[in-house]
Amino acid sequence: MLTPMNRAGGLPANPELLRKTTEWQALMESGKVATQSDIACQEGITRARVTQVLGLQRLATERVLRPIATITDHKDRIREFHKLSGSQLTQIRDVP
Repeated sequence: MLTPMNRAGGLPANPELLRKTTEWQALMESGKVATQSDIACQEGITRARVTQVLGLQRLATERVLRPIATITDHKDRIREFHKLSGSQLTQIRDVP
């Protein structure tokens, strides 16, 4: 089951949700599926749900990276980026 975002951290509460978003994005980028509607048909869910889930990934990425992006000093920004945990980096690495 696909679950909503974890309110505390802003990241998806269910690893399956994140796996699906990464998988769907890869399918679209590779051309194996043309649209979110194609994904919805394959998954047996609505196109609206696919849109919601993909939106959650983008939102999670923004919530992780936005504070770092506002740091004006380049070295400080890089240092803060490197402080991100491996799981956070994995979650955001494939987001356009």
